[in-house]
Amino acid sequence: MFGLPSHVYGILFGVTAFALMAGAGLNGRLLRRQPPKTVLRAGLAIVLLGGAAMLTTALVQPSIAGVLVSIMIYVFGMAFVFPNATASAMEPMPRMAGVASSMLGSSQMAVGSLAGYLVNSFYDRTPLAMASGIAGAALLACLSYLLLIHRSGQARTS
Repeated sequence: MFGLPSHVYGILFGVTAFALMAGAGLNGRLLRRQPPKTVLRAGLAIVLLGGAAMLTTALVQPSIAGVLVSIMIYVFGMAFVFPNATASAMEPMPRMAGVASSMLGSSQMAVGSLAGYLVNSFYDRTPLAMASGIAGAALLACLSYLLLIHRSGQARTS
């Protein structure tokens, strides 16, 4: 998309991986003082910010720096979302944790495959398809939380 040499792409991938590791480290520290659902809400806000930044970058002025910073924000937030969403999803079913975990993993793979297919279908040699997919995933994650967890009252009790 930006014509980067493969070694530069590898370095940029490593930078985003560092953002994920930094988020995971901070997630562990936050969980010592905050309940998982509180950290999950913070992660969702960060993910939404990263998705919005990515979409804005793609629409206004696509650049390597804009895409990189947006992805770093997004994956930093995902380091809060993945573990805490998994814990929150499995919490009501402790006796069926194995089944719940496999259903969650299968659902994640299915949705990820569909998202990848859709992004590829709309790819136009700009970051717009990817940015739309990322922003859409962030929005869906926030809506899912609001409609499924927060609305049920479970989020208010912890």
